[in-house]
Amino acid sequence: PAVAAGSEGTATSRKTAVPATTACSSGIASQSNTASSSRGDAGCAGETSSPSRCVVIKVRIAASQEDDFVEVDLRTRTFTELLNSCTEELDVAVDNVAKVRRLPNVLVRKDRDVERLSSGAELELVLKVA
Repeated sequence: PAVAAGSEGTATSRKTAVPATTACSSGIASQSNTASSSRGDAGCAGETSSPSRCVVIKVRIAASQEDDFVEVDLRTRTFTELLNSCTEELDVAVDNVAKVRRLPNVLVRKDRDVERLSSGAELELVLKVA
């Protein structure tokens, strides 16, 4: 049976310590967590009762010679975390980013926009012109 979209508050929290280096699980639950979403984006390992789940997003630099995306684990759904994670993964300075675009044509500007992202979302970092 599918889990209703608004039922994420029914999960039981676990108090076990998990190392900080564990990666985001991408659909295969290694723990007995029954609150994983029906979309396949299970929460990060070590996440207890947080309503925001870890998502794996795809990101690239806009108008670059490189067309390929890089997958980024986003544990905290804030704009600051999104920007920091993406720039670190793409080896770009945060100050060089003019805007973040969700393809095909939606600007991501604030925490609420980041909360709407689902696993597999494709983003581009538009860099400032020097």
